[in-house]
Amino acid sequence: MKKDALFLLVSEFAMAIQAASAYPENHPRVQELLTRLHRRVQSEASLLHGLNIGFFRDHVVVDEYPFVEPSPTLARLIERMREKGIEKILVSEGITFGELKRFVYFLAAGTGSTYEQVWESIVYGKIEGADSARAVSLGLAPASRPTGFMAGAADVLKNVLASIVAER
Repeated sequence: MKKDALFLLVSEFAMAIQAASAYPENHPRVQELLTRLHRRVQSEASLLHGLNIGFFRDHVVVDEYPFVEPSPTLARLIERMREKGIEKILVSEGITFGELKRFVYFLAAGTGSTYEQVWESIVYGKIEGADSARAVSLGLAPASRPTGFMAGAADVLKNVLASIVAER
């Protein structure tokens, strides 16, 4: 049951992006999809204490459930994320309709740098270590990083994010 709900969520996400790229912002089809998507995202994010969506080759992984390109809609979503350089999206509980709508339109536009956008409830980007793991599997040496570089930064960031969430 949970897997079905997550598949619907990612399918609606893909359809909302496609509709936003094809129709004007006030079109009833776009508004209907965005409203339904927002309700579903809020529901699943509150159940899971955040929503994790990953894009790996021809897979979309939501929470811990992989979906292998079962539809042209998901195939296009994967392609669009690849074009944007997005491998993972994290959505926190309490995302507003406005922020979700802005994110969908950002993805639909196909323009603008992912680094220029600021979001309160959405974090996205590349998965750290993916290039190194791929290089090792190809027999290449992973990129070296100085040891101790930014040591403890992850723990500090986790604490900051936890305190922000606790204040809401």
